[in-house]
Amino acid sequence: AISGKVATNLSNPGQPFSIGDLVQYAITINLQEGIVNDLVISDLLPDGIAYQDTLSINGQTAPYTGQAPFSYDINGELAGQGGVNGQVFVDVTDPQNVSWRFGDVQDLEDPAADGITIVYLARIENDATVFPESTLSFSAPVTTSTNTLNYNDANGPGVTNGSTASTSIVVAQPRLDNFRKSVLTGNTVSADEAVQFEIRFDNVGLGPAYNVRV
Repeated sequence: AISGKVATNLSNPGQPFSIGDLVQYAITINLQEGIVNDLVISDLLPDGIAYQDTLSINGQTAPYTGQAPFSYDINGELAGQGGVNGQVFVDVTDPQNVSWRFGDVQDLEDPAADGITIVYLARIENDATVFPESTLSFSAPVTTSTNTLNYNDANGPGVTNGSTASTSIVVAQPRLDNFRKSVLTGNTVSADEAVQFEIRFDNVGLGPAYNVRV
C-alpha cells in the first residue's frame, strides 16, 4: 500500500511554489514480505506540471537495481516492456502519467525494511490557462498529483486495492497593478529638451514576477 507522499520546493526551499520551480515528490510504499507480481507505481500529473527526472529509488540512483531486502524483476520480464531486466523501468510514454515498473518483486523477511521510496522531480510550467495571474482576492490555483499502486494477484491483473495517494500544491502567481506615471523634469520644458518620465507599479500578487516588460 502507499503509505505517504510529500511535495517540497526544490528551487526555493521553504518558499511558496511559483512558475518554473522544481517540485520534488517523495512517495513511499509498503510491501508485504514475499513476492508481489508485476508491481507498477504511477503518477497522474495535473496539467501544468511536467515530469523531469527520477532522482532515486530507495536512495539508489539509476540504474535502479534491487537492494536488500528487495529484488526487482526476478522473472526477467521488463525487457519485453521496453526496459532492462532486473532494473526498475521508468515509463514516460505518457509524460502526464509516469509509471515505475518493478516487474515481479521479492521482499525478503526484514520487518524493519518493508518500504520503497521513490523520489522524483517535476517542473511547474508557464501555462496561463492553468495558472492565471493572482486575483485581487489573493487566491491561487491548487494542483493535485495522484499516485496509484497496481499489482497482480489471484483476483486478476492490475489490482489496486485502494492503494492511491494524492498531494496538492498551491502555485503562487504575480499580479502587477497600480500603474502610475509622472514627469520628473517639471511641467514646462524647452524645445529639444529631454524629458524624464518615471513609471511605477506594484506586485500585489502572491509570487515574484520575472522578465517584466513595460
